[in-house]
Amino acid sequence: MQNEPGGNISKLDGVDSLSTILPMMPILPGESFVSWVSRFARVQCDMSAKEFSSFVRIPLQDLARTRDNAVEQMHQLTGIPAKRLTQGGYKQLAFRYYKHRDEEFHSEFVAGNRVSYCPQCILNDISDCPQSLRMPVGKINWAFSPVRTCPVHSVPLVREPGRGRGNLFLDLAAHMPDEARLAKLAEIGKQRRVSELQSYLEARLEGRPGPEWLDGQLIDLASRASEMLGACIAFGPNANLPNLSQEDWDLAGSVGYEFTKRGPEGVREGLEAVQSKTPCSKIQAGPQGVFGVLYQWIQFKKNRKPIGPFREVFREHILETMPIGAGTILFGEPVLQRRRHSVASLSQKFGVHPRTVQNALMVADLLPAGYDAKRDFGAIDVARSEDLLRRMRRSVPISEVPKYLGCKRPQVAQLIEARMLKPIAGCRDGRRSIAQGVDANDLDSFVNRLRSFGQSISEPSEGVLGIANAAEALKVPAVKIVELLLQRQLTGVELLDEELRYQSVLVDVAEVGEKLGCRTGSPGKSISDVARKLGLSATSVDFLLRTPPDGMEPVLKICGQTRHMGQMRDLVSPASVDRFKVDYQKITDVATRMATTVPEARRKLKSRGILPVWEPKAAGVELYRTSEF
Repeated sequence: MQNEPGGNISKLDGVDSLSTILPMMPILPGESFVSWVSRFARVQCDMSAKEFSSFVRIPLQDLARTRDNAVEQMHQLTGIPAKRLTQGGYKQLAFRYYKHRDEEFHSEFVAGNRVSYCPQCILNDISDCPQSLRMPVGKINWAFSPVRTCPVHSVPLVREPGRGRGNLFLDLAAHMPDEARLAKLAEIGKQRRVSELQSYLEARLEGRPGPEWLDGQLIDLASRASEMLGACIAFGPNANLPNLSQEDWDLAGSVGYEFTKRGPEGVREGLEAVQSKTPCSKIQAGPQGVFGVLYQWIQFKKNRKPIGPFREVFREHILETMPIGAGTILFGEPVLQRRRHSVASLSQKFGVHPRTVQNALMVADLLPAGYDAKRDFGAIDVARSEDLLRRMRRSVPISEVPKYLGCKRPQVAQLIEARMLKPIAGCRDGRRSIAQGVDANDLDSFVNRLRSFGQSISEPSEGVLGIANAAEALKVPAVKIVELLLQRQLTGVELLDEELRYQSVLVDVAEVGEKLGCRTGSPGKSISDVARKLGLSATSVDFLLRTPPDGMEPVLKICGQTRHMGQMRDLVSPASVDRFKVDYQKITDVATRMATTVPEARRKLKSRGILPVWEPKAAGVELYRTSEF
């Protein structure tokens, strides 16, 4: 039956089928499908939405869920495109899973059978708004839980349970209070800005892009993650969520969105903000004590509804900042490998006293800034800390390193100062701790490197000395010789039995001196050593090195030079010294041999025509040839 333009259909007409009705009543921008059906039923048929659904034989739930059959029948009845009608509702895709426009979400995203509205909007609709035909217009966005503020009037939406059975969401005509109460509600509504989270969600429902990380997940998961994170930041990790008001949740969403809109990095900053509010030690409380309801929300969830990408970011953050052991079930999955330690967990694993562990970590700069032993934050790198503790268990105290290596304490001090040997936890700082020892493996490796090349011998060759003795002979630090050995710059290296360890490595003194630029030529004796051996002054030795007798070569010969006190100084050939002792004697020695006094010995020699080889005043000594006696 077709009405005349402007006509209405009444229940009393007995009409059981309808064709297109004129005038067509358009669905308003943002209006919900149910709100439009409700207004249409009252205008055209003077019926409630419930009565109308029975009249046109469309099941009430089909209207409420914007099912295809209901949309198609209303399209056939009114001529309004089905796509336009569908935009005013959400349709069910699966159990507790829905879709509005291009966005899919779970049932918690919808306000359920609660009626949401802005009192001021409704008052405007029913006063003198020609577009609404003076009937309340329900907005589809009011059906979504995170939408809590009217963007037109900047006041909180009223959200009330529907009345009666079989409620239709947003069927405002059936659930509205009277105008007096609406006016009262509009009057007491506090001004409130629309939160950034709500603005993002409403823009996304319209198809506009937002933050990439949030856009990459279901809209309800993005919303819920923002609200849960924000609730724990704003009200603490142990907030009583059921007692939070709609105003509280609006604040939570706004706070959380400031972090989630920046993706995983922002989420981690938000989680750090929650951690900073924990009143107790992380190691004492564990993740549940630190993150409270945020942790419980994921760890103990009883349904299969996904959490979204927030779960993985949260899980990684816990593993990266808290001492979670391998095998622990975290968010439904076992932890494969521990990533962080606390002082307590390290102490327990390695059987080392906690205070010793703490001192070692502190010296090794492995404790986080602002570490508080009373709270033990448990954010210590696993690989580095466990390596440190393993080395501590193999520690050789500094005082015992000389015995272990087979060298003297000053040489160990030089090796540590040169960083060739490294204390386990760094340089000494006054603490007495096994962490100040040296890893036995490092000591063994050091010796093996020293012995990595060279010729094994049973008896040392001439001119070859141990490292310490060679250093003393050359007046150089032993570490200089060690550097040459480790760099494999020496060829005349000889090796004794390996049980001698450090002392088993012998070097050619002449080669070392040449490499270090502290000795040239052949090995020899210093002028001072020669002077002591011959009983002469250093001035006399220097004279004999440079003044030959009777035009011959000098009797003491220079064989090389050595560096001493920053200067190159001559070395005297040992063979020439030995020859000199045979060929020449001082007047005092001659007098002793003659068993007489020096003046008498001098007189006798002169009487026999034997005179000093050099002018005594010039040489600083009176010397005679032994062969002339």
